Amino acid sequence: MVFAFLFYASIVIFFVNRHKNKKRDLVTYKNNRKKILIAMVSSFLLGGLFYMESPQSKQDAIQDAREEKQQEKEGKKEVEKEKLQKQKKDDIKKISNDSKKKKASSVSTNNSSSSDMTSDQQNAIITAENYSDSLHLSKADIYDQLTSSYGDKFSPSDAKFAVDNLEGVNWNQNALETAKNYLNKLHLSKNDIYDQLTSQYGGKFTPEQATYAVNHLK
Repeated sequence: MVFAFLFYASIVIFFVNRHKNKKRDLVTYKNNRKKILIAMVSSFLLGGLFYMESPQSKQDAIQDAREEKQQEKEGKKEVEKEKLQKQKKDDIKKISNDSKKKKASSVSTNNSSSSDMTSDQQNAIITAENYSDSLHLSKADIYDQLTSSYGDKFSPSDAKFAVDNLEGVNWNQNALETAKNYLNKLHLSKNDIYDQLTSQYGGKFTPEQATYAVNHLK
C-alpha cells in the first residue's frame, strides 16, 4: 500500500507541476484531470493487488477465519450450557414435586432418630436425598435448592439439618458424575469443567471435589 501511495503521489505532483500554468486552457485541464483520475484508480488497484498477494494479507485472512470459527464455537457452547441449565431446573422442579408426595416416615439419619425430627426436617432430607441420587448435586447446591423461594422453601435450619445428615453420599462421586455430564454434553476441556464445577452459577462443588472429578475423568 505504501508503494501504491508513493506512485500515486508522484503522478499527481508531476501533472500539477507540468500544467499549473495551463489551467486557462479548459480542454487541457480536463484531459489532465482524467489522466490524474486514471492514475489514481490504477494506483489503488495495484496497491490492492499487492496487498492481496502479500504473505501478511494471507496471514490476516487465516487469523480472521480462526477467530470467526472460535466465536462460532463459543456461541454454540453457551447455547448448550443454557440448555443444560434449563434441563437441570426442570429436573429439580420434578424432583421437588415428587418429594412432596412422599411420606417422611422412611427417613433415617446418622445423628438423630426419625422420632426426634420435625416433619419439615424429614421432608427436607427426603428431598435432599433425591437431589443427590438423581442429579448428583453438590452439598451447597442442594442447600440452595432446599431454601430457594422458587423451589422447596425450607427454612435455612431445616435445610442445613438435611444436608448435614444425609447418609451414604459421596460428594466426590457426585462431582465426578456432574463432570461427566459436562464432558459428554458440552465437550468442555478439563480446565473449563473445573471452573463449571466450582462456579457459584454452576455446580458449587468445593475445589477439592472438583479436582478429584477432573482427575478421574476418562
